[in-house]
Amino acid sequence: MRERLALTEQTAKSASEQHAVELERIRTELAEQKKTVQSLVAERDQARAELATVKAQAAAADNTHQEQRKRTAEETHRIAEKLTKIEADRDNAHKQAATAREEAAQLRGQLEATKAQAAELLQALSSHQPAKTTGAKKTTSN
Repeated sequence: MRERLALTEQTAKSASEQHAVELERIRTELAEQKKTVQSLVAERDQARAELATVKAQAAAADNTHQEQRKRTAEETHRIAEKLTKIEADRDNAHKQAATAREEAAQLRGQLEATKAQAAELLQALSSHQPAKTTGAKKTTSN
């Protein structure tokens, strides 16, 4: 029985040593797993920080883009208004030019009529003038 008891004690001691070795291996593995988890947590935190930065940059870029679109729309509206005014001014200038051409044509017609009248008057005066000139000389001589 003693032998059996000694054998049982030996087996228990051997099992205890194996359990101690296994326990140490599990503790070492647990420590490695904790390090891996900490490393993954750090990577996750870094990824979150980078994501927050990217989101902030995207929001800023979106705001800038919206402001640029707004300025572009305002500039387009301003240019369209300016173009409309320029077109109205052009149309008005065309109307004024047409009116000026009509007035010039009318004045040319009046000038030609006046020239023709003046020519007729001069001719009428020239045909009557020699008699009057002689009469005028006689009057001046007296």
